[in-house]
Amino acid sequence: MVGILKPSSVLTKETNKIPGVPKIFTPKYLLDDFEPLSLTEIESKACKELIRRTKQDEKEHGTALQHGAIITKDGNEVYYTSGLSDEIEIPKEIAQVADAENANLTLLHSHPANLPPSEADLKQLIRVGVNTIIVVGKDGLIFKVENTSNYRPDEKEWENDIIEIDKESVKDLFIDEKHMLLDVEDRKFLRQHNLVFNVVREYKWKLEGGVING
Repeated sequence: MVGILKPSSVLTKETNKIPGVPKIFTPKYLLDDFEPLSLTEIESKACKELIRRTKQDEKEHGTALQHGAIITKDGNEVYYTSGLSDEIEIPKEIAQVADAENANLTLLHSHPANLPPSEADLKQLIRVGVNTIIVVGKDGLIFKVENTSNYRPDEKEWENDIIEIDKESVKDLFIDEKHMLLDVEDRKFLRQHNLVFNVVREYKWKLEGGVING
């Protein structure tokens, strides 16, 4: 792996109160390699709106759904949802813009279970029109990844890299004996957490994280 991110202790005890975050995570351990979270005014607004919509679903229907948003380079916001709790599909008209050079899009979506970005989420950054993705946990845990190196592997390279990177991410699950005591959901969180670290290191992207109040 190439590149080492700047260590930074950016979270407080608030992380211990977030449902879905394994108790094994101390604030420093959770985002030790992350830069402190830095959101623009419009990004912060969009994050809070996604949290609001996700929580409203849970309150009204008993199930929190994933909601998405796009911020254009002109600062316009578009919100959407696929009506599902475990995935979200980008509308075709947005996908077309994401594949256009110099579109400079920021893609956001909510994770009701407060999970880190998935492989599919990170893959959006190989599209020429996408510069930033932001994953918004229902309870305020934010992961922001930017393609600051402008390196975009092609589909085949991405697939090959992800296989190797995921192997490393799984291997990391068993470095600490305490990880052996984690349940299935906690291991899922940790695996995705490690995947984010390793992908960002591989491509020299930028990683930020923190907690905001919705």
